Amino acid sequence: MSLNSIQARAGIRFVGALLALGLIAASPLRPRDDSAVAGDLKPLQGVWIFEVPEVGNLEWKIEGSKLKAEVNNETYECTLKLDSKAEPHATVDFTITGGPAEFAGKTVKGLYKINDETLTFCVSNPESDQRPGDFDPIEDQVFVFKLKKKK
Repeated sequence: MSLNSIQARAGIRFVGALLALGLIAASPLRPRDDSAVAGDLKPLQGVWIFEVPEVGNLEWKIEGSKLKAEVNNETYECTLKLDSKAEPHATVDFTITGGPAEFAGKTVKGLYKINDETLTFCVSNPESDQRPGDFDPIEDQVFVFKLKKKK
């Protein structure tokens, strides 16, 4: 199985896991002044694309600490908390800010890295309290989501 195929499968499962949790709520983002964004969040700002041959391009938009995505004709939203100083990898927590009531306030733990025009999230199964140890996908447990900056 090719690396692209593995990434696509992991990305599809990751998106499915996000949907299952209602990770991102259905409210619109408020426009932000980019100059107000600083620190770890600054390089993540903008629109990111995940290419999945079986599904199409999935768009993720980060404004401030808010993440918004259109998936399967639905809009989802969550809040990001980053720690770029964590060892051995920078960490991200996705806090659910809306969606189904049973998921409100829950947090999904992950890792992230950004290199030029590529943003990678690695997230544990939403039912897990454990953070992934590395950026390797594990079937039904750890999902890797590679995004390319939209030009």
